[in-house]
Amino acid sequence: MVFVFALLALLLPRARAGDLPTLTTVGQIRALSEEEAAFSYPVHLSAVVTYCRSKLSWFTIQDETGACACIKASAAVNFEAHPGQVVMVEGWSSPGGYVSNIVASRIVVTGSAPLPEAKPMRYEQMMSGQQACQRVEVRGVVRTIYQQGRQQFVMQIASGGGKLPTVIEGLAPAHPEQWIDSVVRVRGVCSSTFNKQRQLCGVGLSALTLDDVVREEYPPAEPYSAPAKPIRQIMQFVQGSAHDRRIKVSGTVLYHQPGQSFFIEDQTSGLEVLSREAGTLHVGDRVEVLGFPLWSEYSFPRLEDAVFRRVGRGLPLKPIDVTVSQLLEGQLDRRLVRLQAQLVEQSRRKGEELLVMKAGGILFNARLSPSDDGVASLANDSILSLAGICRLQMGEHRPVLGDWPVSAFELLLPSPEDVRVVKPPDWWTQQRVGWLLAVVTSLFVGAMCWVAMLRHRVRLQTAIISDRLRAEAALNERERIARELHDTVEQDLAAIGMHFEVITDRALELEPMVRENFEAAVRQVRRSQADMHHAVWDLRSGTLVEWGLGPALEEALRSSAAHCGAVPECQEYGPVRRLPGVIEHHLLRIGQEAITNAVHHAAPKKISVVLRYEGDTLIMRVEDDGCGFDVEARSQNTARFGLMGMRERVERIGGRLSVQSTPGAGSVVEVVLRNAGSLSSVN
Repeated sequence: MVFVFALLALLLPRARAGDLPTLTTVGQIRALSEEEAAFSYPVHLSAVVTYCRSKLSWFTIQDETGACACIKASAAVNFEAHPGQVVMVEGWSSPGGYVSNIVASRIVVTGSAPLPEAKPMRYEQMMSGQQACQRVEVRGVVRTIYQQGRQQFVMQIASGGGKLPTVIEGLAPAHPEQWIDSVVRVRGVCSSTFNKQRQLCGVGLSALTLDDVVREEYPPAEPYSAPAKPIRQIMQFVQGSAHDRRIKVSGTVLYHQPGQSFFIEDQTSGLEVLSREAGTLHVGDRVEVLGFPLWSEYSFPRLEDAVFRRVGRGLPLKPIDVTVSQLLEGQLDRRLVRLQAQLVEQSRRKGEELLVMKAGGILFNARLSPSDDGVASLANDSILSLAGICRLQMGEHRPVLGDWPVSAFELLLPSPEDVRVVKPPDWWTQQRVGWLLAVVTSLFVGAMCWVAMLRHRVRLQTAIISDRLRAEAALNERERIARELHDTVEQDLAAIGMHFEVITDRALELEPMVRENFEAAVRQVRRSQADMHHAVWDLRSGTLVEWGLGPALEEALRSSAAHCGAVPECQEYGPVRRLPGVIEHHLLRIGQEAITNAVHHAAPKKISVVLRYEGDTLIMRVEDDGCGFDVEARSQNTARFGLMGMRERVERIGGRLSVQSTPGAGSVVEVVLRNAGSLSSVN
């Protein structure tokens, strides 16, 4: 193993303090803390080289007080170390990665000496960390041997409940299998692995040659000739036996992951075997296995560092039909079982199919190892029959007395054919019920909204119908009043006028004063008759009620313009809408008055009426190109009731009236009514 504690991180800037004492023993260097070693204490000492490798810039040394690593300060330090050399080292201290060490600026060989005695150590003593860089001797059992690079190989040695990876210079033995299960004593330098926080993670050995490995016991010449041990008896108490030696088991293959692991079962139990062997096993093969028992906390024992050979071909074993409660009893670990459960969720990650299942109120995983054919998409809540290898997991808290309870289990499914649908999910799943409730709720809310909208529309239509009925009633009443006025008062005024005309024709025979009175009476009757005619026409104006303000103004404009030969023009702009009836009535009368004044007094060639709807504002504009008049003089003439009547009507509906006119330049009458859309009644 590489001495990771001798990384280049040791090359820290030196502190050039002149008052630091010179260190003369390795023990003084090991006693330095990380902070103290960083001050670069000067070093001048003599020690023996205990381990080195060619083409490396570091080696280990040891004296009577301890051992540490020594690193060349630069390539200029021309020194090739060999074990057994006595060297004089000059340099300074460095914190190192785990133990303080030396950065050497000068190395001189002063002689040679035997390597320091390797002290016998147990695994737990080495894990204390105090033996780092020391020469030690460890006794254990060889588990595996494999080549690591071209210049060294690794021998895994189990000792005292742990495994020590031992790095040995040179090539691995020609027949490494002859070393497996040997009891050996290994001499070498204790190496340490650690993290970036200088915390110990593991230990190992570094040996110079295979000669540092002494075999005390040889393995059987024919290991497969030993009797097979029942799987159930692995790690059980037997007088005089040890659990650190290789054992032989046999059984039928349940499942194989080449180069990783496989599962077998005999008449007593099932077993998981960890093996790096290359060959491929098939379900139903009968095999013999040589391996080392491995006890893992929270799980049942396994075999590791195993080798195997096929001894026959048989039929696949029949799964044991079980329930969840039977699995939790802890008797069926690594056995081939069949269990019915409900699918909760299915997913795939890193090529592995994962089924989350539920049975007896217990959730567990069913894993299908990577293969070309996966399990087809399954519907959640399906009832599945799973045939797989049960792997139990023990609880974290082991009782002092009584059985160690099983905390969880999972199934390893050898192939997709081991998954069978027993019953598809009910159509009325929780998800579908949720969707149905959501749809029903949406329909109910939609129906309530539609009912509310319908009620609103009914109220609007009722209001429109009520307004239309009131308007029709008002129209009928106006028609009745108009007929009454036409048939009575207007006819009477016409008859009176005719009589006055007859008298006027004979006015030459009367006195002048009488004639003047009769002529004044005739004019008054004609004026009253014209006013009554206008009143009757106003009462009969159904266009306003039926079609609105614009068409009514256009009708009045065309009727009046025809008497004077003027060109009529009526236009509407903006979103045309109906206003309350009283407002439309007053606007119509104002427009009629403006048109009548233009026809009777201005002799216009063109009269235009414009209605402009801008939001809640209505603008009515009556314009002519007649002779015009003096607005101020006309306003002061109290005998003229036209302008006064228009102003009164505009004030009544809350608007603003403007009259613009200049003699010879026509006139403009404009009414601006704001918030027209919000007005509902005007006196």
